[in-house]
Amino acid sequence: MNANPAEGEEVVTILAAALTNLDIAVATGRHYFSAERQSAIIGQEAVAVDAHGRRHFYPVTSLVSPFGSMAERACARSSKALPIPDGVPDELAAALGNAGLAAWLPLSWRARLQPGESVLILGATGACGLIAVAAARLLGAGRVIAVGRNRAKLDLAGTLGADRMIAADDSAALAEAMRNCGENVDVIIDYLYGPAAEAALERANGGARMVQIGSPLASAITVPAQAMRRHGLDILGFAYYHAPVEMQRQAYAELCRHAAAGRIHIDHEAHPMTEIASLWQRQRQGGTPRFVLRP
Repeated sequence: MNANPAEGEEVVTILAAALTNLDIAVATGRHYFSAERQSAIIGQEAVAVDAHGRRHFYPVTSLVSPFGSMAERACARSSKALPIPDGVPDELAAALGNAGLAAWLPLSWRARLQPGESVLILGATGACGLIAVAAARLLGAGRVIAVGRNRAKLDLAGTLGADRMIAADDSAALAEAMRNCGENVDVIIDYLYGPAAEAALERANGGARMVQIGSPLASAITVPAQAMRRHGLDILGFAYYHAPVEMQRQAYAELCRHAAAGRIHIDHEAHPMTEIASLWQRQRQGGTPRFVLRP
């Protein structure tokens, strides 16, 4: 590795790296990182050890291009490293990174969830959504409503803290289910966008907040101006790397502790990095566990 770390950077040894949809989007030019951060080595995050033997999770924006996570070593910004609590396996620590921070921080940081508030999670059957269900309960939500298309995963959401599960087979059916659910909410965590998000906003209490995280169903929505003003709605964009680093560290430590204790679930599989080609294709197809690769 011909890395020449600048001040504040260090060469780290990779222990595990999760393959995520973000990696695929960046590598295929479909993400706003792509133009300036098209890495020679793919991978945006890693669990690694520094020269002192300390184990950290290196999140998005911490690895220095062109040294991505799908390698034996990388160059990283030490100021952005998130310590990993003792006793948390490398594979779990890697799997939790992107998915966990994109579930915990939308609630604690962007939505400013208050104890007793009600939370609606659109897309609750994905990796992030299931963690968000558990996180909402752990952060003190009074009621948690999980919405998604995978009925088996919705049953799992019920064991993780959802009070009500709403299933529908497509975008239009999800929107109809939102309009007819009969409940108003304080916080909407949106991993879907599109008609379902528009309909969810109709269930908003005064002062409600919607945090927008993913958009697999549509790239835009329409929000009536009078509804925005009448209810004092906040619609908030989210990317976890915008959160202050200390907040990321606190959130990540909480995620690790809860996952190790079984209070947070993420389905993941560990594979050697030599299987990257086949796992890449499986990840693109969707509906897979979180793949974690080891050098």
